[in-house]
Amino acid sequence: MASIVPNLFSGIWSYLAAACVGALIAGSGAGYVVHRIDQGAIAALKLADQQAQTQALRQAGAIRRSEDQANLDAALAEAKAQAAIVTRTHTITREIPVHVPEARPCIPYGLVRLLDDAARGGDTAGAPAPAGQPDDSCAPLSWRAFAGELADDYASGRANAEQLNALEADVRALVAAANAPPARHEDGR
Repeated sequence: MASIVPNLFSGIWSYLAAACVGALIAGSGAGYVVHRIDQGAIAALKLADQQAQTQALRQAGAIRRSEDQANLDAALAEAKAQAAIVTRTHTITREIPVHVPEARPCIPYGLVRLLDDAARGGDTAGAPAPAGQPDDSCAPLSWRAFAGELADDYASGRANAEQLNALEADVRALVAAANAPPARHEDGR
């Protein structure tokens, strides 16, 4: 009986050892399979991320090209409008001698100061009259010079108004370009 007990335990231990080795091999095999599945899932996620980044870059490029085109169109339109204002102002200035006599009437300094301050945004009421030029004395201006000054002031006002209108149009065009749906490529992307 004494030899049966050690043989019994050695038999159990060998079964137990074989079971542990079998479990270790099965666990390793299962771990390897899970690891390979996880690598496939990670590779699929990386591919999806790269495709999303590529699509985002394409969309950003399309928006940038659309905005660049809107800026170019706005710049060309503004240059054309400003050139038209300059041309019109030169035409008006050339016509002054035809339509305005050279006479030197009494154009009061007060009127000249008031119009200059209005054009420049100054304050006539708070500024004293220059020495020797009270508001009711006559300025040494002819009608032609006076008309030329007024034409220049009006042209500056029109040019500023055109710039503001063009800026508003440019902002609207940029917003529309940035919010436009991206153009589709021929391959459907």
